[in-house]
Amino acid sequence: MLTRDDRGKLVKATKKKKIRRFEKFNAQAGGYGAGLVDEVLNEWKRRKVAKRQVKTLRLEKDALMVDMDLLQEENEEAFAANQKCLEDQLKKTVNDANSAKEKLEVTVAKLTDAKASNIWKAKRFLPEDINKYRKSLPISFSIVTPASKGCQDGISNQTACCNAIAGYKENITKNVYELCHVSLKDIFFQGVYNKDVKYFQLIVSSVALLIIFSKRKAKAMTLMKLDQLLYCVGSWISCFIEFIDMVYAGINTEL
Repeated sequence: MLTRDDRGKLVKATKKKKIRRFEKFNAQAGGYGAGLVDEVLNEWKRRKVAKRQVKTLRLEKDALMVDMDLLQEENEEAFAANQKCLEDQLKKTVNDANSAKEKLEVTVAKLTDAKASNIWKAKRFLPEDINKYRKSLPISFSIVTPASKGCQDGISNQTACCNAIAGYKENITKNVYELCHVSLKDIFFQGVYNKDVKYFQLIVSSVALLIIFSKRKAKAMTLMKLDQLLYCVGSWISCFIEFIDMVYAGINTEL
């Protein structure tokens, strides 16, 4: 039985024999069959080239199919990896949102409790109750009951709460010295009549420094000199007032 290689050799030999027969026929016919032989040879060459082209196209098609399969596999792997990454990111975002929500709920709960405790204290401790213990300097601030009522129940009505707080703020933004009827003159005479020289000097120096700092134009050396001058003046005034008190006391004793 002939093998594949033997069959190929036999086909080539047969083709060569046919070519030789055509050449022999052409020679015997005196050139009349030359055109037919050339046509047969050209047709044979064209078929051979066509077979090669078909084979090349098939190989290219197979390679293209392989490339498409590989590309599809790579796309599927990339899509799966991208999908997994998106799912992980979505889970992380959801977890972060849940954690932030829990923290916010805890913070809101704490603030609500603090507001509730402050409102409870404001309702219990009214100015008239506190003034029972502060007789020397009573509190004349506004009552916080309207503010506590407007801001109760977890501030359900923000407009009412804000209006109540604004009204309370307007009532309490007053000069504390005017409410208690206290002025720097009272502090000044208190230091003089108590013969507390150091206290008097401290008051005078502090007031002078506040005046100078408010202008913001004095230098450090000027401040030091003025402080020393005020210290001396304060000492002299205190000594003078003490001398007058001694003279007055002596006159009263003689009388």
